[in-house]
Amino acid sequence: MLKRYWKLYTLIVVIILIVGIFYLKPIFSNTDYPNFTIKTIEGNPSEVEELTLQGYYSPDSRIQNEFGMIHSDKYFSLIKNKTLYDKQTSFLSQSTYIEKTSPLASLQNEHKKFFRGKSSLTQNFFEDDSFLVYIELNQEYLDRNSGKRFFSISMLNKKTDEQLAYKIDFPKTKDYQFVDIQKIQIINSNLTVLTRNDIPQTDPEEYHENSQEYHIYQLDLGNQKVTSDNQISFESNASANEVTYIELISETKINQTSDDLIFSLSYEQPFDEENEMVPLDSNSRVPSYELYHYKISTKETKKILLPKEYNKVDSTIVLDRSKIYSYHYTGNRINLYTTNLMNLDESSKKVITLPVSNDAIEWQNIKNNKLYLVSKTKHSPLKKQLLIYHLTEEEMIYEGSFEPTSDILQNNKNSVTIDYGLID
Repeated sequence: MLKRYWKLYTLIVVIILIVGIFYLKPIFSNTDYPNFTIKTIEGNPSEVEELTLQGYYSPDSRIQNEFGMIHSDKYFSLIKNKTLYDKQTSFLSQSTYIEKTSPLASLQNEHKKFFRGKSSLTQNFFEDDSFLVYIELNQEYLDRNSGKRFFSISMLNKKTDEQLAYKIDFPKTKDYQFVDIQKIQIINSNLTVLTRNDIPQTDPEEYHENSQEYHIYQLDLGNQKVTSDNQISFESNASANEVTYIELISETKINQTSDDLIFSLSYEQPFDEENEMVPLDSNSRVPSYELYHYKISTKETKKILLPKEYNKVDSTIVLDRSKIYSYHYTGNRINLYTTNLMNLDESSKKVITLPVSNDAIEWQNIKNNKLYLVSKTKHSPLKKQLLIYHLTEEEMIYEGSFEPTSDILQNNKNSVTIDYGLID
């Protein structure tokens, strides 16, 4: 009898071994990964309690393949001084689980049933005191003769734990090649969805970016229909031979209602072979750039005045609550321009001298009127300097050191890079 079923028994054993490896390997491989910490040098340690840093550790080990030697980088997140590597979770966990650094992680732990079968895209969710909302657009990829698109809506009443589901047809006003949800909000008790709609290009030789549209849809759940479809319009200043690129730069916060949207419009010369060898920062290729503010409740669009020194090549724009920060570096100085959403016609300028130059900075962000900087140090490729500046008080309020917890790894052959950060 054993001979008859030996193939089946062998298959079962192999499956058990594979599953066991995926679940147990992370447990036995933890020692392969160094732990990191943030040590406070000056300031209040509470300033970094809600800061998550992400990056990759590059050990002095390389993998030989047909293309030559490559580094075996190990990606990690530092959350509340605990180091978590991507490969320290099982295969099953990596395929079904929302990253612990995601704003959705805590919501998933609270409402596991609601999250089943839903994507991990932040822009598809909205939360307030009463409801948790999830919306997706079914059949996003369609050719012109395909069936309908529709909004698939799930709502969780957080007080009663009741789940509701709705399906609302997407208005077919044009043949869109792709429709992508950008933001969900509840404004004046109206469920509002911002989408980016792309119109297919019929002639590649006559490509223009005005084929890209942003729409605001208001949804009536009771009658299960779209009550309004408003295309956001801009007073584009593009010349006949320029291509316009539109980008939403407003941050998506799941639990934050915002009536304001900020869009950037850049105008660039179409690519051709003659421009291929021209440096991007050449005056002939620097794109002109504009910012626009859109208010959802009033459907009003207004241009935001930018400083003359601003250009897209070496400048950055950040929306922080009711303020817009645009900045660029000159050596070890940051030139910072601040515009308040309540008064878009005026902006103030500050120049902050930093102890590090721009080329040493690996990650930067502005949140809650604070500038966060992570930069390289001369001491070790495994150590980083962390600085926090309060932009209103115009002073440094925190200095810290990102470093490994063990001195064993302190050599010039191992290195670490910080390329992303989250501030709660």
